[in-house]
Amino acid sequence: MQNKFKNHPQKTENINNEIGPLILVGDIGGTKTNMGLFSGPIPNLRLLKMRTYPSQTAPSAIALIEKFLKDTGQKKLSRACFGVAGPVIDGVAQIVKLPWEVSESEIKSHYNWTNVSVVNDLVATICSVPYLKPNQLEALDESTLELRPGNIGLLAAGTGLGMALLIDDNGRYVACASEGGHRDFAARSDVEYRLHQFLKKKYGHVSVDHVLSGQGLADLYDFINADQKLNEPAGLNARFKAEDKSAVVSQIGLTGQDQVCTQALSMFVEIYGAEAGNLALQGTTLGGIYLGGGIAPKIASALHSPSFRQAFSAKGRLSGFLNRVPLRLISDCQSPLWGAAVYSLAYFP
Repeated sequence: MQNKFKNHPQKTENINNEIGPLILVGDIGGTKTNMGLFSGPIPNLRLLKMRTYPSQTAPSAIALIEKFLKDTGQKKLSRACFGVAGPVIDGVAQIVKLPWEVSESEIKSHYNWTNVSVVNDLVATICSVPYLKPNQLEALDESTLELRPGNIGLLAAGTGLGMALLIDDNGRYVACASEGGHRDFAARSDVEYRLHQFLKKKYGHVSVDHVLSGQGLADLYDFINADQKLNEPAGLNARFKAEDKSAVVSQIGLTGQDQVCTQALSMFVEIYGAEAGNLALQGTTLGGIYLGGGIAPKIASALHSPSFRQAFSAKGRLSGFLNRVPLRLISDCQSPLWGAAVYSLAYFP
């Protein structure tokens, strides 16, 4: 496992020591936070401990760190890297769906740690991609497209929609953050135009994040019911009250037992494919498009449908280019943690 990233230009230490550092990593999302402890260096990177905590119940990132350190009995650390669901500016992240910030300087000062990185969660995840093994990935079509050198794109639907790029600079990667999940949602059909109008009444501004997210699945279900003037089955209504509505929609949609759930999941898959194609064009990602986040592994069978790849490639004159781009699903839910550890070692040795 060689270091495939361009190191920070001001850092000249060799990270490939026989005994590497301990790295605290976190994947801080709007719903849950995963934290882990890794040992380096990159060639021998190992996950030692991991815990999961609900994000909404914590008053701060430091409270979550304290909880992890107490639960694991870990005391001596010098470096940490946290992937967060939101933009990072000057080492400070305002998480989109949490009421608190994550600050590099605050964490450094609180713990007297010498190396703390706060990065966008998709930057952390995409840093794992060059090191993922075949059993951590799933090809999303029946083609024989092999992974090849080139720029790489990541699109991840979960609590929200995130994306990032790895730029291939002569065989060494540079990770690039993006908040493209919050760009305007563009309808491709009359039905999607009506969906846009439906969401506009509810949210005002309609972003892609409003569709390709957990809440988006629930909204797609509500839209189809309203658009087709259907009545919600009593059994489903009871489940929606007792369980997460989006999870129920996707679960039943996969079985085909309810017409509206099936249509909602189908729309979700097609829009996901179209947005993956947009990212491939924006980043000229001949190295592949990867799907991460919490939703894709749960609906993997639906993503194997021809409609996903067709929506991905349906870009007019550039369809031929997109037909050359491999599509992969990241099936390892720990990839954001591995990527955060890679980031810490690769960019700040």
